[in-house]
Amino acid sequence: MTAGGHFIFALANAIFAKKLALSPALAQGNWGHIIIGGILTCLLPDIDHPKSFLGQRLKRLSIPIAKVFGHRGIARRLNFDYKVCYELYN
Repeated sequence: MTAGGHFIFALANAIFAKKLALSPALAQGNWGHIIIGGILTCLLPDIDHPKSFLGQRLKRLSIPIAKVFGHRGIARRLNFDYKVCYELYN
């Protein structure tokens, strides 16, 4: 998926999660914060690919992650995404 695809998917998921009120934080959250959070984190799944949009800008981080876990390794697991979001918001 391209960076644009990640962006659109994250934006759609943020809107969907807010509308369904999947958690108290989303139900009471500010639309702007939810959308910005989705946009800022939408490229994280591709951090493990050195030629991705984010991987090209963070090569010092991307290359070791790709070597240890491979593409679609750790960053493609929902558990990883939840942990990153938890650390960002707490």
